[in-house]
Amino acid sequence: MKKWIDNSQISTYERCPREWYLRYHLGLKKPTYKGLVAQEFGKAFHRAIELFFKSHSVEECIEIAVSEFQETLNDLSVKNPTEEFLQELYEDPRADVDLLSRTIGYFLTEGVGKQIKDMTLKAHPEVLLSVYDPRTQFHLIGRIDLIIETFGESKLMVDIKTTRYSIQQNWTVKAQTDTQLGFINAVSYAVLRVDRRKLKSGVWSPKITLESDFFPVAITRTEIQKALFRFRMVASEINSKDLDDPMNFPCRFTSCQRFNSACQFHPLCQITWNSRDKQEIQETAQRLELIIEQWSPAQEDELHQCLENSIDITRFEEEIT
Repeated sequence: MKKWIDNSQISTYERCPREWYLRYHLGLKKPTYKGLVAQEFGKAFHRAIELFFKSHSVEECIEIAVSEFQETLNDLSVKNPTEEFLQELYEDPRADVDLLSRTIGYFLTEGVGKQIKDMTLKAHPEVLLSVYDPRTQFHLIGRIDLIIETFGESKLMVDIKTTRYSIQQNWTVKAQTDTQLGFINAVSYAVLRVDRRKLKSGVWSPKITLESDFFPVAITRTEIQKALFRFRMVASEINSKDLDDPMNFPCRFTSCQRFNSACQFHPLCQITWNSRDKQEIQETAQRLELIIEQWSPAQEDELHQCLENSIDITRFEEEIT
């Protein structure tokens, strides 16, 4: 198996080992359209940020990101002409290219994107980082939106978020519990609130609320050590189990809520509850129309390079103790 985990895998395993086994070891996934528009909106927004910190003009960032976003939505509409997806496309205001254009423009010219740019000596957008633990022989990886070298000769890791909710949420709590943010102890959240209300008539209001803020977060040594402890605990448990026996990964019931089947794997678990045969589980998953997620060659190459350049966690620990 590929001996690496990220924050999503850690959270999933802590919630339910069976869910981790099905999702990340067997690679199973339920095809869903829910949240797809928001996901593509976020990708386009991050694409604009990446271009901005590679010295493209604001106009170029908007033009390229909006064009790619529109093309993606058109492709999705052709490939998924289901009533469910088309309804989501109609109802989600983030499917509006004008909203994306205004959001990017605001963030880069009036919001904290400009503030970050003004303090940036050198920027490294979309960075994949990794540390290696010789005890478990696992890598912990995390994708960072932006690492900037400031004019003050310090490094700052920036996690950029778009949200429809109040930007006054306690982002500090998330930073302190997110293992991927334990790599660098200078962390900031660049948060953009994008809100558009639906009127009683059922149409979307032309008024868009755009707010932007910047949250510096100090990650303490204790919090970094807690993140590393979580990583080691999960990696050690996975190491101790025979991956060829699905029964070694029991369902903890906390995520599936068996009576309302909230977990995407709930029907599969019901049918293959006592199965020790991976092939039987995979064949059942196929009948239930679950898919196997495939990584592209580019993703595989990026991960391989990241693991090749990993920091030894023992040296990393010396720096925080």
